[in-house]
Amino acid sequence: MSMFNVANSRPLIPREQTYVLDRKLLTVHSEDRDISKWPFANHFEIALPQTMENVESMRLLDCSLPSAYNTFSNDYQNTKLSFRLTVSDPTAPFYPFLASAASYVFTITIQDGFYCPEELATELQTRMNAVITDYIASLGCPGVYQNMRVYYDKVGQRYWFGNIQDSFQLLFDRQETYTLANCDQPLMWSQYTKWGLPSYLGYERQTYSSTPSIDSNSNAIPVVFAYVGVNGGAWMTPANYTSPVYYVQAPLAPSLLGERAIYMQIKKYNSIDALKPFSERTNQMFNNDYNGIVDSAFAKIPVQATPLGEFSDSRNGFLSNVVMFDVPEEKIAKLEFTFQYHDGRLVEFDNIPFNFTIEFNRLRNEIGRAYVVRVPHAYNL
Repeated sequence: MSMFNVANSRPLIPREQTYVLDRKLLTVHSEDRDISKWPFANHFEIALPQTMENVESMRLLDCSLPSAYNTFSNDYQNTKLSFRLTVSDPTAPFYPFLASAASYVFTITIQDGFYCPEELATELQTRMNAVITDYIASLGCPGVYQNMRVYYDKVGQRYWFGNIQDSFQLLFDRQETYTLANCDQPLMWSQYTKWGLPSYLGYERQTYSSTPSIDSNSNAIPVVFAYVGVNGGAWMTPANYTSPVYYVQAPLAPSLLGERAIYMQIKKYNSIDALKPFSERTNQMFNNDYNGIVDSAFAKIPVQATPLGEFSDSRNGFLSNVVMFDVPEEKIAKLEFTFQYHDGRLVEFDNIPFNFTIEFNRLRNEIGRAYVVRVPHAYNL
């Protein structure tokens, strides 16, 4: 349809508003942040080199993150456990020093890091014996206590705590005290999983009393794992079969690999919805704790490797996030990033550098042009 100016008999050709979609990439490295303002790489803000205008959509194009993460960390509140010891044999050399220690609480702290199952068993056993040795040394006993045992059953996938002479209690319902380096980390004790080191070992939040290894006639017998072999199947053997050994078996399988997904948040530009974890009263009419979080994250990054190393991902791999704006964002001048797990814990990168790329698709005003382009069949565009 033609348009006419009342003062002019010639028709006016209307100009159509056309736009071209312009793709702009921003590469971000963790060392780009102001370290005095943002000491931890899991939360920082940057100012863009140029202001992005008329942004129609955004996405995480690619990322390269370190896999040297710690499953066990002080800030994750899962490096401590407590226990009690009761000396059973009055003739034992440590009896005079430990006889009054039945109510004493021993607490160990493992090293922050990532463990294989057997390595963690050795770490626990060594530290449990060491804390008892330090205690009796403070009372004037020069000996070394070595009766505690920790074993990982590879077939049954369970952790076993034991003692070749003395009974003990695992105080896994005791809330441990942590001094956090990053005060923004959430309190984990109140959750029904990942509430502490025992949870990762496959134990419930309760006190476990050791069981003596005896037969139906109350005779002391060894604790045996048959798959180890006839000659090496005994984990703990009673001394002269006069007094039993003691053990506690975990009721559940351990969880040592850590989290398998990292959630990247960009303030104001999140689009992924998520359910809030640790619900316990979803069927109740009152105090129902079922909850969801709208626009919880910008991107979900699968963790594809275990330490030590790094893993990379891109939109051609497992990244599929796109944030669309019904009304284009007029100006984006800065971005604030947060990296956390589903349960709210901030990811500890241990100051290892990482990087990622953000894609901005912008609408650019232009005068419409009609191009006819022939692409040869031999050219793979």
